[in-house]
Amino acid sequence: MRTTGRPHPAPARATVALGLFVACTLAACGSTRDTTRDTAQSVRVDGAPLSTWGGEGADEAVGAPAPFVAGTDPRRGVPVAIGRTGRATAVVFVAEWCGRCRDAIEVLARELAASDVPAGTDVVVVSTAAKPGGGTVLPAWLERNDWPTPVLADDGEGSVAEAFGLANYPYFVFVDANGKVVSRTSGEIPISEFRDRVNELAS
Repeated sequence: MRTTGRPHPAPARATVALGLFVACTLAACGSTRDTTRDTAQSVRVDGAPLSTWGGEGADEAVGAPAPFVAGTDPRRGVPVAIGRTGRATAVVFVAEWCGRCRDAIEVLARELAASDVPAGTDVVVVSTAAKPGGGTVLPAWLERNDWPTPVLADDGEGSVAEAFGLANYPYFVFVDANGKVVSRTSGEIPISEFRDRVNELAS
């Protein structure tokens, strides 16, 4: 599964400022020019995939069970799971080549360093969008920013991204403790809104 050619392009005008996340497609996003680490992984994906949604119109996935995903954090070799874990989870999808993902991670890393997420809530980054002919790549900028929460490496087919209906980058899916999708975001989102959505998961 690749996002290239999907019917939901990035906004015509998309800038990244402090506290602002933006959608990013392959055509609109330049390389991060960072050294990366190959992290081809196997992942387990159970459950019906969510519909692809690019941010326009009603999101049919809201209220639906999120797929259960199990994989590995390539930095530490520890297992990571999303859905049916009994914990609310904010899932952040990024791609190594997406400069806007890099900028969003830098902003979000500062936010997480300054304020803890609510008890019983996780923030998980999914590194996806393998380069042609290679495995999923772990962005060097995740490590450079001392990313503090679990990272799940997608497989070379983008199975996790496809299961969650990803349309562009970065992409956010908010799942409650019962494993139901509360919301997804595709496009600009201020850091304050990200915080509000995370707090909503814990309420």
